[in-house]
Amino acid sequence: MPYEIHSEIAISKKGSLKDWVSDPAISKKLILEARIDPINLDKVIKEGYAPDLDDSEVEKIGRDPFLIGYAMAYALEATVVTKEVSAPSKQRANRKIPDVCRSMGVHCINDFDFYRELNFKTI
Repeated sequence: MPYEIHSEIAISKKGSLKDWVSDPAISKKLILEARIDPINLDKVIKEGYAPDLDDSEVEKIGRDPFLIGYAMAYALEATVVTKEVSAPSKQRANRKIPDVCRSMGVHCINDFDFYRELNFKTI
C-alpha cells in the first residue's frame, strides 16, 4: 500500500483497521518502498479528475491520486482494490476511483473480486 494511503488510514480512521495498519510490524510489510512519480501523480489529477481543480476539490479527492499514480507505474503488475462503486456521470472531484482508474488504464477491482481472484474461502 502506498505510504500516503497508509497514513490516511492511520491518521483519519478509527477502530480495528486503524489499529491493525498502525502496528509497526504490520506497517513495515504493508507500505510500499517505492516513491510516487510526480509525472504520474500530475497526470492522474489533471486527466483523471480535472486540470483546474480548486483547493476544496483537491482536498475532496484526498490521497486517491497517489494510489492510482503508483499503480500506473506498475500497470502490468498492479491492481487497485476499492470499495468505491463506478459512477461514470460524476465529474471533477466527485469522480470515483474505478472510473479514474479506467481512464488512466489501471486495473481496478472491488474487494469481493479481490477475494475471488485470491480464491479466498471461509469455512
